Amino acid sequence: MALERSYEEFVDALQTADDELAFERIARRVAERIGFRWFAYLHLSGDARALISSYPKFWTRRYFDVGYERVDPIIQYAGRMNDVFIWDRRSPRISRNREQRLFFDEAMSFGIMSGATVPIKCGFGRTAAFTFATDEGLASTDRLATNAR
Repeated sequence: MALERSYEEFVDALQTADDELAFERIARRVAERIGFRWFAYLHLSGDARALISSYPKFWTRRYFDVGYERVDPIIQYAGRMNDVFIWDRRSPRISRNREQRLFFDEAMSFGIMSGATVPIKCGFGRTAAFTFATDEGLASTDRLATNAR
């Protein structure tokens, strides 16, 4: 799958990244090259968290201020998956309790409609994922993923 290839190229390019800014530049370039508006790398380990993304800054601050990292269904699903998956708020395999519906409603208010996520296996209770996201619906995300193959 091209998303996996792009991710692998991204990982290879990171070998040359000296700092977080270089990481962000490389990730932004890969996301744009395959047609996505944003990228996000999130790593959770206990209370420690690391996020590097091109999402709107107000959204990323809000994400942690509200504690969305604890209810984010994309991150929860990534923790159980091994393969890339495409999502939107209606994805049947992603649970949607009240908090998760609120999460998606708020993400959509920032334009985040759908995406593709690459789970990163960490072990020892740690979770990480790399996401490409867009302000278009699931059909567009599926098209981007298909065209990138």
